[in-house]
Amino acid sequence: MKKRSNFYFLVLVLVIFLGIILVMFYRGLTGFVVSGAEVSRSFSIGNYRVDEGFDVSIQLTDSGLQSGAIGVQETAPEGWEVTRASDKGVIRGNKIEWLLVPPKFETLTYSVIPKTQTGEFNGVWMTEDLEENRILGKTEITMETTPTPKPAVCTNANVLLAKMDDYVGTTAEAKSFIDGSGTGKILACAAGSCPEGIAAGKVGGSMRFDGTNDYLNSSGVASAINGNQGTFALWARFNLGTLNDSLAHVIIGLGNSAGDKNYIDLRKVVSNDFVFRYMRVGNAFEVKRAGMTGAETWHYYAAVWTATEIKFYIDGVLIGTTTNSAGSVGNLGQFRIGTRGFQAPYTFFKGQIDEVYIWNRALTESEVQELYNQCFA
Repeated sequence: MKKRSNFYFLVLVLVIFLGIILVMFYRGLTGFVVSGAEVSRSFSIGNYRVDEGFDVSIQLTDSGLQSGAIGVQETAPEGWEVTRASDKGVIRGNKIEWLLVPPKFETLTYSVIPKTQTGEFNGVWMTEDLEENRILGKTEITMETTPTPKPAVCTNANVLLAKMDDYVGTTAEAKSFIDGSGTGKILACAAGSCPEGIAAGKVGGSMRFDGTNDYLNSSGVASAINGNQGTFALWARFNLGTLNDSLAHVIIGLGNSAGDKNYIDLRKVVSNDFVFRYMRVGNAFEVKRAGMTGAETWHYYAAVWTATEIKFYIDGVLIGTTTNSAGSVGNLGQFRIGTRGFQAPYTFFKGQIDEVYIWNRALTESEVQELYNQCFA
């Protein structure tokens, strides 16, 4: 009888123990029931510019929570800088976290500095009833950013807009392609003197010139500019390893049959001096960047001229201005990329050229800066 009683006691203990385990397991399963509906929302942020900071605001609305907490986590686009968070928000890289106890239904803000043209914000908001030990609802937020449209100067080159990534491969045969300015001009090269199209450029592909006889020309460019005023703008990187430093190496130029009497070009000369030169009936006017270093890397060169002055920019910075007292050079006849407008064997460029833009007007300094800072990101 005693043995049977002990058996029943052990069974009772086991049943109680299992009951406790089941209760604990059940509470573990039900302790964080989401009783509020999950919500997903998507909307756009207003226009912005790269490297110009702006604030993001989050409006929390009252969900009837009497006692509890609100947890908010926002994630800015990868690589963007988060510089400030309101209400003791904690910044962790590109994430911002808030824990609001007791819950506060107000606007939270944080500040970001965008580093790319596009990006996506993601956020999770959770409200928890601390007394009932349950999450009342979770809202997932996706904010798609809308970048500020690029300035008009990025696309309105009205004489030539050559992306320089029209083909990749051989230089042995003649090539021609229509530029992107909408004017129908054709850039061309003869068999044996075509630059090599390569996939790696400043933006997309580029063209690599051999420094011996490679160049591109277009018969319609010079007449469209007519020498009175204009702008050259392009990306270039030199291959300086085998260049003869005693000679001029021309990146881009206009010229005519008058030879050295009338021309406009952008060139590298001795000792890494970079020169924008304007020649009118043998009278030379130029702006020089002396002893430039780092020409083997990509730099943005812009040359601007009128009948009264010339300006030279590198990487959006004005190098200098020179008064032109000789007047307009008139119709210069020929245009070439990779050498002078009137060809001479010692003036070929060696390196890569990309994104060649030409206008028949003088760009302002602010437009040149917009080109460099906002058009090629």
